[in-house]
Amino acid sequence: MSYRYTVTARFTSPIVAEEWVEWLLDEHCEAVIRAGAIRAEIVAMDTPPLEFDVRYDFANREAFEDYERTYAATLRDEGLIQRFGASVEST
Repeated sequence: MSYRYTVTARFTSPIVAEEWVEWLLDEHCEAVIRAGAIRAEIVAMDTPPLEFDVRYDFANREAFEDYERTYAATLRDEGLIQRFGASVEST
């Protein structure tokens, strides 16, 4: 059984949302896969404000926990703090 980790991101600016999706497609999702995920999926939600779910599948909970311990903080910092800062709200 696989383990799914979902991040929800909300934007007020369509321009920032588009840049964020491009960054996910060009860089971030692949980095998470290299760090242990099996696959990544970006889902645009049909709700205002602009909202996306990014779903990462891991082989099991242990693989996810290894990702969390080893890679997650660096990857989150790169995208959510350094690149997009207060322009994105994520949960």
